[in-house]
Amino acid sequence: VIEVKPDADVVAAFQEMIAKGDRYVVADVSARQLLSIADLARDNGVLIFNAGATDDSLREEECRANIFHT
Repeated sequence: VIEVKPDADVVAAFQEMIAKGDRYVVADVSARQLLSIADLARDNGVLIFNAGATDDSLREEECRANIFHT
């Protein structure tokens, strides 16, 4: 488990998780934070389970195939 403060840059923490070999991530972050790691996740074969962001754009124009919404 890695905790990141609200509105913090999540990319460094996410890169750390990738380096450890994590391939499934449950993310309870804002839509902005989620989008900041979405393509990095895709490029590294990581699936993200969105447990926090409720922004409809994540399911529409900002949809990513590697993000599942709970």
